[in-house]
Amino acid sequence: MAELNVATIIEQLNKRFDEEDIFRIFWYDDQKEFVDSIDEVAANIHAKVIKMQAREQFKTKLQLEDDDQHKYLIYAAFPRPKTEENFLADIEHYSIIFTADAAKLILQELGMPQAKINFVRNHRKFFGSKERTLRFKQIYTADHNADPTLIILAVLTKVVQPKATTILSAVFQKGLVNNPLFPEFKKYNVEQDFWQFIANEFGCSSDEQLDLTFLIAALLLNYAYYQMGLALPAKLENYQLQNINNVISYVKSLSDSTSSRQFYDQASNEIWGKLNLEMIFQSLPIEQLVKCDTFAGNEKLILSWIKERILSKDYQALVGNQNLEQVTQERQIPANYHFAQNEVIRGQYCFLEYAIKLLIFPIPTFDSASQIVKDYTEKRYLLDTYYRKFVTAYSSNPGASVYIEIKDQVENYYLDSLNQLVTAWNQKLSLPDVPVKLQQRRFYNNYLADQNDRIVVIISDAFRFELAKQLQSQLENDDRISTTMKYLITGLPSVTYMGMPALLPHHQMDLVDDKKVELDGHAVDTREKRAKLLAEYNSKSAVYVLDNLKSDKVSSTELKQMFMGKKIVYIYHNEVDARGDNPKTENEVFDAGQTAIQEIRSLIERLRTISVSHIFVTADHGFIYRENSIPEADKIDLKVADPTKRQPRYLITSEKITEMGVLSQPLKAALGNDDPRFVVYPLTANVFTSVGAKNYVHGGSSPEEMIVPLLEIKTSSNRSAAKFVDLKWQPTNARITSLESVQSFVQSAPISDLFKTADFKIYFVDEAAEKISSEAIVHADSKEKDVKDRIYRIRLHFKNQKYDKTKIYKLVIENLNTKVKQTVDFQMDVTIADDFGFDF
Repeated sequence: MAELNVATIIEQLNKRFDEEDIFRIFWYDDQKEFVDSIDEVAANIHAKVIKMQAREQFKTKLQLEDDDQHKYLIYAAFPRPKTEENFLADIEHYSIIFTADAAKLILQELGMPQAKINFVRNHRKFFGSKERTLRFKQIYTADHNADPTLIILAVLTKVVQPKATTILSAVFQKGLVNNPLFPEFKKYNVEQDFWQFIANEFGCSSDEQLDLTFLIAALLLNYAYYQMGLALPAKLENYQLQNINNVISYVKSLSDSTSSRQFYDQASNEIWGKLNLEMIFQSLPIEQLVKCDTFAGNEKLILSWIKERILSKDYQALVGNQNLEQVTQERQIPANYHFAQNEVIRGQYCFLEYAIKLLIFPIPTFDSASQIVKDYTEKRYLLDTYYRKFVTAYSSNPGASVYIEIKDQVENYYLDSLNQLVTAWNQKLSLPDVPVKLQQRRFYNNYLADQNDRIVVIISDAFRFELAKQLQSQLENDDRISTTMKYLITGLPSVTYMGMPALLPHHQMDLVDDKKVELDGHAVDTREKRAKLLAEYNSKSAVYVLDNLKSDKVSSTELKQMFMGKKIVYIYHNEVDARGDNPKTENEVFDAGQTAIQEIRSLIERLRTISVSHIFVTADHGFIYRENSIPEADKIDLKVADPTKRQPRYLITSEKITEMGVLSQPLKAALGNDDPRFVVYPLTANVFTSVGAKNYVHGGSSPEEMIVPLLEIKTSSNRSAAKFVDLKWQPTNARITSLESVQSFVQSAPISDLFKTADFKIYFVDEAAEKISSEAIVHADSKEKDVKDRIYRIRLHFKNQKYDKTKIYKLVIENLNTKVKQTVDFQMDVTIADDFGFDF
């Protein structure tokens, strides 16, 4: 306690010694409060110091009598002796007795009123540290109205705000059992104060023996049952807390806080198991369970219920007014649900969402190939997207194995629908009837030959149509980019050695050898050969590889130089096919698709910044991928005497094949020449028995393999005018009359390329900017054009405390993306807020 006050003592002693007639000052420190500080005092006062020991009075007397030229401070760390036992009584009679009242000195240093002297004396040990006392002073200086005991607790827990909830969060961080802070609380006489503050804050029963495990259990249970709109059941009623508004506010902040998230998750899991809450919660209706996001165990119950609905094919089941798909979508939004931040739980909702989307996807019938193309490019491609996203989320989720039956259900449905689509396609397809405008081999003539603008063509190997649609969706979020999705139809076989040459300029296309196509008599199987051919048609052309254009390879200046003066630039990219065609990595093909989207999008952004304004994204072919291995019984063992080439999805032969389940097209229809051979392929999505037959296949006849994207992109180098949507309070009565209030907010505009999704935190504060309510997060992402469909209603709970009608309280709408805060003035007219959380 003495350390902070040494300077004051030195000042007082020097003031005395500077008086001419003061030569001796005796200081009896019977409490030994300044033993550790006496050397600092000795070094700074205008006198010599004698540190007198208990049996050295006579020795000290002789020393003082021998030196009458110097002034002395005689410091004794023991009580002053009685006169009859004091050898120095005669010298003391002509000297000053100095007393340092540490409590008064502390009080003076802190600037606290005299009325707090007993508080300081009752906490002598706490103020025995200069560091602790200094931190106490800093907090007290910032808030003179704060309870000083709370300030001590704040110092011991190393928090800045002397608030019971802030202190509690810091205590929780140290663990529920053997918490190292409690010996500190006990040492400095504040342990009972801590529990009293907690009892007052949350309305704990006064006869309840509190501990941290009981407290966190009570907080979580009261919050969970509040969320569900239910009263605590009889077997949990001893956990009842009275100040429910304070409970709601605190638990919400605890679960939302990044620093507390790990503790919250561990504690909620521990309480779930310790109290066997699964037995209690599983008897509750699903309508109640979906309102709660307090326990991970509760999420498992919801997931299990959804799983059962899917397995029973009850896809249209409702939870309140929400269907299964909506429930799974919402619970993936971290702004709305705590456990959406858990990758495993969010991932399970994710693959269940796509399972539902896929399983309810209709399978229509078609009258023509053109109908199939239209349906596939406008809607049916989504089935492939849903399957890809299901597989991606499922295969990366550690807890996915318990959903194996759903995986089988998805696999079977996808394969059935795929076979129906491919069969319908092949029953209607005639390559000679494909319009010239749609033929892949006419691409250059149709889209590049007569253009004067600089055009960049990105050709991504096996970048099938549905991947390009996802890329388009992402690009359309940028108001500096406009897109138009078209498509091309490949020839057969739908493979790289056919598709890549087909996209180049040429007059004549010939398949001269196994996997070798010549254009106008020239091989084009390398980038250099393709560049040479392209230059013959346009001298201001270039050919690059996307990997070599990444920011870690070339700077923006270098990139600009590479495109300067060019009119036609082909950029080749190989991510999907590179992994899919390798048996060791074919199971990564969907991850490769996502990577491809990201890399192409990144390149487009780089090209935009160097004023490349016209871009095409296309592919040489698509692919079919199914997660389950293809049974040998499902493979077609086609006997051909002299196949030029045999692959899982096609073979080339001179024979006319007439076997059931097998079709063919003339090779000349794909090449545009008089080649007499045939391309033979399965009627369905099946495969031939051949070397290399695997889950990732292409080359055959299906919309997935043959309908490739032609995404046309126009860019602008201007700055984006897009901004985050705003959220406005809907004016009602700006007066709060209850500790619970529902407020309405409207999203300023639909989400589009000009308005981006934003997250908002909503809460109330008092005049000191202290939060007085729970918080709510609004994820403003509505695309609805009608204003009434962009209204968000949230419920807030106010702390159970006294409010002043004459003061202004503020509703805060905080944009978490821009950090901008809007405020609305409110009056608090809560008549009575008593200790039990009731409002009358």
